[in-house]
Amino acid sequence: MTVCASAEEVAPGGRLPEPLARLGDAVDTKLRPAPGDRGTELACRSHDREHGGLRGAAERVTGHDAALELRTALREAKSLVETGEILLPDRPSTNRPTITGRPLDKLIERGRGEGRL
Repeated sequence: MTVCASAEEVAPGGRLPEPLARLGDAVDTKLRPAPGDRGTELACRSHDREHGGLRGAAERVTGHDAALELRTALREAKSLVETGEILLPDRPSTNRPTITGRPLDKLIERGRGEGRL
């Protein structure tokens, strides 16, 4: 992921932004200059590489998807470095906590890791 900031702004003193730091030793992280002097490339790789097959499907169903957790942490870190806060997906003002609104709630929740809806 490209972050519009220098490597020192992304990881001051070698400390990663909190969303990535909370993953601890579960991920390897690399910083390098982005092409064309456009900031810093932030790359993360999970130590748990098995995200497909039955195990990956079971993780997604139970809500413990390691790949989604890493993507969410990357998005939050980028947001935190670039804006100073973690931006959340838009919440529709007409959404109420009802049975028919639950699917929309789940999509919005998952949008933090998958991208905007």
